Amino acid sequence: MSLFKLTKRADYALALLAMLAKRPKGEKVSLSEMKSLGMPRAFMAQIAKDLVTGGVLISKEGKGGGYSLLKEPGEISVKEALEVLEGEVLPVDCG
Repeated sequence: MSLFKLTKRADYALALLAMLAKRPKGEKVSLSEMKSLGMPRAFMAQIAKDLVTGGVLISKEGKGGGYSLLKEPGEISVKEALEVLEGEVLPVDCG
């Protein structure tokens, strides 16, 4: 039994963050590269924009541009990322 279900938006965001966490610090991922994760470009662009606005990612436009993590991977919690996208994440009562 699953304790919670992720929306497609949250699922894509976590996949993007995992991809960025594996990269050397500051290395950017372009929207074209994100396509390798099976993400629709326009949907991914909106998710990335929201993560930038929420202080999780930074972006650079133009040649050599893309998205990278604002903080070290270990400093970003799943809860923080989900709350940027979905609003407050509340604990699940399993009882």
